[in-house]
Amino acid sequence: MADTMNANSLSTGLPSKRDIVNIVFKRKKQIIYTFLCTVFLVILGSYVIPLQFYAFSTVYVKRNLPPIPNLSDVHMVLDRVEVINSEIEVIKSRAVAEKVVEMLLAMGKDPQRGAETDSILARIKATLKPIKNAVIEFLVAIGLIGRASEREVMISAMRDNLIIKPIVNSNIVTIGYNSPNPEFAATVVNSVTKVYLEETHGLEKRQGLLELYNAQLEESQSAIKKLESEVQSLKQSASIVSVDEQIKLKFQELTALNTNLNQLRGEKMEITRKIATLKEQVREQPGEVVNAKTTRPNPKIDQLGTKLLELESERARHLEKFVPGSRKIKEYDDAIRLLREGIKNEPLTVVDSQSIGTNPIRQNLTSSLFQAEADLSAKAAREAVMVRQIEEARVELRRLDQHAMKFKEISGAISNAEKSYARYVDQREDARVAALSDPKMTNVRVVHYAAVPEIPVLSRMFLIQIGAFVGLLMGFGLVFVLEFFDHSLGNKEDVEYYLDLPLIASIPEINDAGRGTNAAHLEPRSPS
Repeated sequence: MADTMNANSLSTGLPSKRDIVNIVFKRKKQIIYTFLCTVFLVILGSYVIPLQFYAFSTVYVKRNLPPIPNLSDVHMVLDRVEVINSEIEVIKSRAVAEKVVEMLLAMGKDPQRGAETDSILARIKATLKPIKNAVIEFLVAIGLIGRASEREVMISAMRDNLIIKPIVNSNIVTIGYNSPNPEFAATVVNSVTKVYLEETHGLEKRQGLLELYNAQLEESQSAIKKLESEVQSLKQSASIVSVDEQIKLKFQELTALNTNLNQLRGEKMEITRKIATLKEQVREQPGEVVNAKTTRPNPKIDQLGTKLLELESERARHLEKFVPGSRKIKEYDDAIRLLREGIKNEPLTVVDSQSIGTNPIRQNLTSSLFQAEADLSAKAAREAVMVRQIEEARVELRRLDQHAMKFKEISGAISNAEKSYARYVDQREDARVAALSDPKMTNVRVVHYAAVPEIPVLSRMFLIQIGAFVGLLMGFGLVFVLEFFDHSLGNKEDVEYYLDLPLIASIPEINDAGRGTNAAHLEPRSPS
């Protein structure tokens, strides 16, 4: 049966399944060695070569609806393809790449070194860089290649590494970038997306009108900043924090000073009247008064009393001779009356002896007068100080009023400038909306920005699996290639087929263990 199968395979020229199995088992070492070497090289390369991370953002691109609504589906598809292809070319343009490189350099990220990581390959590149530079310098010196600037190299690398892919049958475009550094990949993609949006708006905005509004906005903003700076400098030079608050405080201070001044002047008037009264009382008081005196009964009263008794006795004797109404009796009556009045007017006692001293009442009044005059002088001095303070407060109030008018004028100018700024903002927004509603304009919106990728594009396990599969393919391929170029006769069927001679005997192959195999072996000979 086997001989028949071998004969059939040799006659047809195609290997049979048995031949394939024999070939595999015959060259199993080459297959295993090839497989192991391939897997080893893949494992080594997966650790030497840094893993790549893919960051991407998604952009929605759609042209505004035209005023003619009855376009066919073919026209819609062609228009979409045209728009998406145009946007892809804008993303790949040199202008976008230049701005992205400048943006990355401004952020302190070198587009060439930012993508590198601390890996074995990076260290090898750093070690071989002097040799590479020397070779490049030599080639430039002999004129085989041209020298490009570092910025040009960055721009070219940026354009080459960008991956722009439109999603089929949609208005979505993805902007991707591969890099060993995931953060750098996300930064590049987001920078490209932002610059692309700016470039798109700059290409499709209505020229002239938006520039006019932007110029007016800048002018208004500059005027506002200038006026605010003038207000700040005026406040600093005048030592003013809040004009209205300081005017209010100064009014309160001036009112309090006027109230205190009026009260002080009332007190001065009271003291002046008191001084006048005290002076009058001092003038009325004598300088000296009797301090002590001794008295005795008035002797004149005794004399007058004795004389009165005598007159009354004589009158009584004359009544015996004369009638009561007679002239003589009237004389006695008048004399008695005069004596009685004299006794009545005479003091009962008279001073015997006395001592004279300073009047204490006059002294007290004089002391009170001096005190009042001192108080009046103090009030007058305080009045002068308060009058000066009131005058200073009025001068300060006039100064604040002048600054308040200046501030009011500047505030009005700032308010007008802010109104103009707000009006220009609204007009610019209206112009932008009008531009966006233009059928010739393309709406571009970012669906999502790139996030920092956490998983590499190809993991080490996946690379090892691919390496194992490729190693098996290479092993089997190598076996069949070796077998194809091997012209030796390995079994009796080949001998009988190619030599057309019968096989008398076969010598079994002796392996290293000393055991024989059933496979026949002949020395390699080329068929005649």
